[in-house]
Amino acid sequence: MLFPIDEDETASLLIQFSGHEIRAAAAHHRFMLLIALTFGLALAMIILLVGFRWVVGKPLARLRGSIQEIAETGDRTPIPLFAATELRDIAVSFNEMLERDSQREHRIEEANVEIQALNHSLELRVHERT
Repeated sequence: MLFPIDEDETASLLIQFSGHEIRAAAAHHRFMLLIALTFGLALAMIILLVGFRWVVGKPLARLRGSIQEIAETGDRTPIPLFAATELRDIAVSFNEMLERDSQREHRIEEANVEIQALNHSLELRVHERT
């Protein structure tokens, strides 16, 4: 490459690169591109893992905690709802299941009270007749 070094362009500077220098510069360029791509991929993976943990991991941990509390104590505590995702649908269904289960248990308790009253009445009638 020729570069003029004065205003009337009577003198110029000749710059030459050898084939080895050009290949070395190209190899360096590929190496730097590979490093940038590797760094970008690693950064994307970290962002995906953190996002997955935030979007999926936290709601699943709440659901698991609620199920574990039910298993250990029998207390049916609804789980807080999440953002509008499929996991929210699961949480809504879980809370509805807890509500139905509580209603069924209440009906069973009422039936037991009624059965005990009937049983007591029957015992009194049997006692009166004997």
